[in-house]
Amino acid sequence: MFKIRNSEKYEFYWNLNCSNFKSKTIKENTCRICTLIKPERTSHCKTCRKCVKKLDHHCSIVNNCVGLRSYKIFINMLVYSIFTIMIVIITLMENLKFYLIEFYISLFTIIYIMIIIIMLTIECLLIYFFIFHLLLIFQGITQYEYTFKFHIYDQDYYSEILKKSLWEKFIEVFGENSFFWFFPISKIF
Repeated sequence: MFKIRNSEKYEFYWNLNCSNFKSKTIKENTCRICTLIKPERTSHCKTCRKCVKKLDHHCSIVNNCVGLRSYKIFINMLVYSIFTIMIVIITLMENLKFYLIEFYISLFTIIYIMIIIIMLTIECLLIYFFIFHLLLIFQGITQYEYTFKFHIYDQDYYSEILKKSLWEKFIEVFGENSFFWFFPISKIF
């Protein structure tokens, strides 16, 4: 990776449209690992080896960081997964009814019952994860901040987030145009 001169670093990060850029010292704004100047609420992902603005978590399922630009897409993926698994469960239950009527208990019915139990477990986990992330959206914090409890230790900074209404926090993630809320495209800034 090539080194960027200080003036180019500042210019790059000011163009990120960051509303809360720390103006104290350069040392506080510098990532300890990649040594680049970063705006507030930016964290370094050890897996991707880069700084991500408003890092929520590194999703190993999609092998990507979930941050400011991909959080809406991640929530959409959770919703689509919940609905897809629900359709699969309904379809399997209809097939199970057929096998129970025709063959009573057989190998197919046992396999269908096992698959339905596994799918229901996955469905419950996805619904729990979706509700957890909705609560984080309405609190205005990320999973990374929730895990390391930054919102408890830095009350001065997070008091600005707490002043926002639930609707403003929701719009911050999903965007103002409700037509695009259900499409897996990143919010246009």
